[in-house]
Amino acid sequence: MKTIIHFIGLAGSGKGTQSKILQEKFNWPVIEVGALCRAMAQENSEQGKFIKSIIEKGELIPHELTVAAVLSRIESLESEVVLIDGFPRSVSQADAYLYSLSTRNEFKLFIIHLILGELISEVRLHKRAQIEGRTDDNPETIKKRFLIYHSETTSAIHTLRNSGAEYIAINAEQTIEDVSKDILENLCDKLPQPCFKNYNVL
Repeated sequence: MKTIIHFIGLAGSGKGTQSKILQEKFNWPVIEVGALCRAMAQENSEQGKFIKSIIEKGELIPHELTVAAVLSRIESLESEVVLIDGFPRSVSQADAYLYSLSTRNEFKLFIIHLILGELISEVRLHKRAQIEGRTDDNPETIKKRFLIYHSETTSAIHTLRNSGAEYIAINAEQTIEDVSKDILENLCDKLPQPCFKNYNVL
């Protein structure tokens, strides 16, 4: 059985940071859904141009494209544990994803819900835009992301929970180290010990 751990939260909540910390500690692969979508947007095709325009407006890419990309990546990985950063973000994504998983091998799903207030999120995103040059971290798209999170992503979380996914709520306003500690304490109680066999002492 493959274990899939979903990191979900408001933009700037540390989904990428925390998933990479677990990747470094346990050699678990990370599927960065945002990076997958940005890579598709760079393709020299009509679909690539279409996806690029959606990202620049801060909107969601059609769920069939995102779900297909995520499932393809999951199936290419041999690891017993897979981390997914920022997915699903809507009920339509969650429904399509769960349906597709139901037609495949058995999976155990976890949700790491990184809870963060909008004010702190905005501060973090403005800082990220300055450091990384992310053009999608601008005031207009940030507001759209907040709307999508509250109107769609929170409902997607409920959809996963109702399907039987294990739910873990984490205060993401803490330091990176404290957030990581909380995540590890929760996972150590819930995951079978063989999942931690590749532990790296950093």
